[in-house]
Amino acid sequence: MKKLVLVLVMAFSVMALSAQVMGSNGVKNTVWSGFGTPDSDNQDVNWYGITDTLQARVDIAQFTMEGMINWGLLTSFDGGTRVFEYTPKTAFYAANRSSQSVSTVIDDAITDAYYVNFLWHPIKGLDLGAGTRLEWKIGPAPACSDFYWGPKAHVKQGGLKYAGPNATAVTPGATDVAGFVYYPNTYTSTIRGYRKPGSLGLRYKFQDIFEGGIAIPSGTDVDNFSFNAGIKIQPIDLFNVSFAYEGICKSEGHLYVGSQFFLQKNFTLNAYFAMNYVGGNENIKNGVNGFGLSAVYNVKSLPLTITPEFGMTFYENENYSNAFYVGSGLDYALNKQFSLGTWVSFAWGAYNKKWADNKQTEDWNGGNVFAIRPTLTMDVNKNNGLTLYADYQSRTAYNNNQSSTWAAGLYWTYTK
Repeated sequence: MKKLVLVLVMAFSVMALSAQVMGSNGVKNTVWSGFGTPDSDNQDVNWYGITDTLQARVDIAQFTMEGMINWGLLTSFDGGTRVFEYTPKTAFYAANRSSQSVSTVIDDAITDAYYVNFLWHPIKGLDLGAGTRLEWKIGPAPACSDFYWGPKAHVKQGGLKYAGPNATAVTPGATDVAGFVYYPNTYTSTIRGYRKPGSLGLRYKFQDIFEGGIAIPSGTDVDNFSFNAGIKIQPIDLFNVSFAYEGICKSEGHLYVGSQFFLQKNFTLNAYFAMNYVGGNENIKNGVNGFGLSAVYNVKSLPLTITPEFGMTFYENENYSNAFYVGSGLDYALNKQFSLGTWVSFAWGAYNKKWADNKQTEDWNGGNVFAIRPTLTMDVNKNNGLTLYADYQSRTAYNNNQSSTWAAGLYWTYTK
């Protein structure tokens, strides 16, 4: 039992900062089958199918090669007709598509059809990488585990949506529940606003004391060159500090600051701050900033791990209110083979204070989101696991329009 609890604590401790790519040599395959209804008025089952995600990593001498293929067959509606669609989008994406519209292009949780990375380690601590998803992270951020394709997936920042990326569109009312903030702790990601994947990166690590790197993401303008950079320092065992900036030399960049405090063996506190659109046009109040706290707490007397989160969004425009969310994950080990888990969150979106001046909009507000995702996991053996889950989300938009979505299914995960 103690060994199982330790594994759970370690898994949740790195949840917000571990890469979605594999961390070591091996193979992982995740198969899902289930059904649900995304944003349906009559709540009848209108999609079902199967998806499969195969990941592999090979370390040979000074080189690392890794890749992923994501595919599936899901039902969808095309002109009112139900059809089977070959798609890389996962079941979780389908179940939450009301929060995964075009306005979330800045969200790093968009589903990929594949990734391919190549890394060279010429000397100890030095990495040179090229790939479509290097996922070099240097600090904590709002949790969204399993990259939307596995049993631990859940809505990020309580289901708040991003209103942008254009300066004129960063406003409450541009999306149903506005308030998502981008935290660029993954400094190798593509420059915001570009859909082209891939980057070239260089990173150096010295023990657990220092980590720093730079990356040139795909989409960089040759005539107006820009790059990303990140750094992490841990002067003592008690805490570390991380900094990142995406879009250095651009007129509008994204700044990130994060820190972790290891207060006790069973308690870790994370703090993170982001400023989007730094250095933009002074005549356009388009800035949006975010602050968040999260923690990992293992109850000593119980095989229980709790991971609470809180986040808040601040707009530069004084007419826009703040958005915020609260959420928590819980994992409880029933025995060596079975464990219960859940993610629950509430979010309140930002609103425009000027709406109160118009009779047609005076009852508009920022909207809200409630989400819950319970799971039951069985470890069949050291290589295989099964997870039963349910997923429910209720949304009330800024104009009081209501919608809901639900899903249920089974995950089989193989690792070796």
